[in-house]
Amino acid sequence: MKMAIYTSDLTEENRHLMPWRMVLEIGRAACEAGHQTRVLSGRRHPTGDRWACGGCLVEEIEKPYANGPRDSLQRVIQREGFDVLFWPVAWCNARRQGELFRRTSVPVVWYVPGAYYLPRQAAWAVPDLGLRSILPFLLQSLYPRRYLVRRLRRPATSLMITASQFNRAAVCRAGWPAEDVFVVPPGKPANPASTNGQEPTVFNAMRRRLGGRPFYLYLGPPARIRGTRQLLEAFDLLARRRPDVCLVCLFRSDPQTDSAAIRRIVVGRSHADRIFCVWGSIGRVDLDAFLEACHAVVLPFLLVPSEIPLGIIEAAGHHKPVITTGPGGTADFVREFGLAVPAGHCKALAAAMLRLLDDKQLHADKCGAARRMYAVHPTWEEVAQAWLSIAARAVRRATQVDTASVS
Repeated sequence: MKMAIYTSDLTEENRHLMPWRMVLEIGRAACEAGHQTRVLSGRRHPTGDRWACGGCLVEEIEKPYANGPRDSLQRVIQREGFDVLFWPVAWCNARRQGELFRRTSVPVVWYVPGAYYLPRQAAWAVPDLGLRSILPFLLQSLYPRRYLVRRLRRPATSLMITASQFNRAAVCRAGWPAEDVFVVPPGKPANPASTNGQEPTVFNAMRRRLGGRPFYLYLGPPARIRGTRQLLEAFDLLARRRPDVCLVCLFRSDPQTDSAAIRRIVVGRSHADRIFCVWGSIGRVDLDAFLEACHAVVLPFLLVPSEIPLGIIEAAGHHKPVITTGPGGTADFVREFGLAVPAGHCKALAAAMLRLLDDKQLHADKCGAARRMYAVHPTWEEVAQAWLSIAARAVRRATQVDTASVS
C-alpha cells in the first residue's frame, strides 16, 4: 500500500504537538510495517523542504486552497503513484473541501483531527480568549453539518475516521452512514522509552520542595485556551480547604506561547507558595517521574483543539486519574478513569479536585480504571494498521465504483 496523509502547517518545530504528532506516528508505524507512506504538509508558501521522521518522509506542498496554480497536490500524487489519500476534515467550508475531488485521482479517506463545538461552548470562551481568537471555533460551531456531509460524500470517498465516539455520533447525526465511520483514537507507545540510567533531575529538585505533600499536575503550555487561569483560581479555592495540597505546573515551551500573563497570575495568587512551576519543556525521564508521583492530572481546557490530548493517555499509562472539562469527546473519553466538569467553571473544578483528595475509594477506583484502560488502548502500530485497513477498504470500494460505471 502506498498512501499519503495530508496535514496543514506541519514543521519540525511543531512535530511533537497534536494533531501533527498523530499523523507522524501513523506514518512512521506504517513505514515500519513495510508500506510506503508520505506526510504532505500544506503550506501557503512552501519551500519544497523534505525531512524524515522515523523513516517517514515529510514533504511540503502548496495548500490546495492557496492562491496559485493549485495543482501541486495532484502532481505529487501522480509522481509517487499513491493508492489512497487521507485528508483532514474541517467543520466548515464545504465547497472548498468538496473541490478536492476535482484535484485528486485516488480514493480519499477523511479523518477528523480536531473536536467540534456547540455555539454555547465556543461563546463561553470569548471572555477569556477574545472574540478574534474564538471566531474560527464559533463559525465552525454554527456551520450546517448536514450541508457539509452532503458536499463531502461521494461513492468513492465515503469513509471517515474520528478519534472518539463523540465525533462519530456527530458525523452520523449529520447524515454520514454509521457503517462508514470508524473510531480510531490516538495511540500509545508500544514499548516504554529507555531511560538509560538517567536521573529525573528536575523532578528530584521539585520533590524536595514538595516535602511529601500530595500534588495535582498540569501538563501543557501556559495558554489561556488550556484553562490555566481557571486552574489557578480553582486551586485557590481548594487550598483554603486543604492546607497540605500543592499544584505543579509543567508549562511546556510551545512555539509562539507568551508566558508573561500567566506568570503574573501565579505570583498574585493567595497560595502562590504552594504552586510550583517549571517554565519550559522537560525530558521524558522527568515527565514520567512527575506523572508517577502526582495525585492526579488536571487538564481544564476551555476548548480542546485535538479532542484527545496525548497527556490524557500518558496519565492513564501511569494509572493516574484525570480531571478535565468538556466540550467534545475529551470529557467522554476521560469519565471512566477520571472526572469531567463544565469548561471554565472554577468552583466545579475545585470541587472535583477536593473530591479526589477526600474520597480515597473513588481515587483508588479511578486509578484502577486508568490502568485497565491503558492496558487495552491501541499502540501507534495498531492505530496505523487500523488506518491501513480502512485505506484498503476505500481502494476496494473505489474499484467497485469504477467497474460499475464502466459496465
